[in-house]
Amino acid sequence: MQEQDTNLTGASLQELTTGERLVRAILGHRVVEFAYDGFRRTVEPYLLGIHEAGEPILLGYQTAGFSHSGEIPGWRTFITTAIGEVDVTDRSFAGPGQTGIRTDIPCWRFLRAPEPRGTSDGRPGPIHGSPGR
Repeated sequence: MQEQDTNLTGASLQELTTGERLVRAILGHRVVEFAYDGFRRTVEPYLLGIHEAGEPILLGYQTAGFSHSGEIPGWRTFITTAIGEVDVTDRSFAGPGQTGIRTDIPCWRFLRAPEPRGTSDGRPGPIHGSPGR
């Protein structure tokens, strides 16, 4: 994306916070580049969430740059408060494809919709926010 792009409130991309840039990239399926642990990373961002330890994290598929934790490309989580300046690029990505999104990350379980609870007789329970009968 170019720097003159604006969000829905009219703010330029330069005025957005790291979190806002990441949300924008996720929604637009745009590749991002940023510094993390002193190294430049190129990442396809998929999910922002709160880790079970309470830290905000990004789940992304790293396609280039350095990684302490494994081979590139591969799935990574990044603590968002440790991410340097986020550059939202013009490059887009389609989705997780054959690799699939990781579901073994604690924040993923936290962010998933809760399973519907049934009643004692096995029938589905009321939807949250709707009156019980």
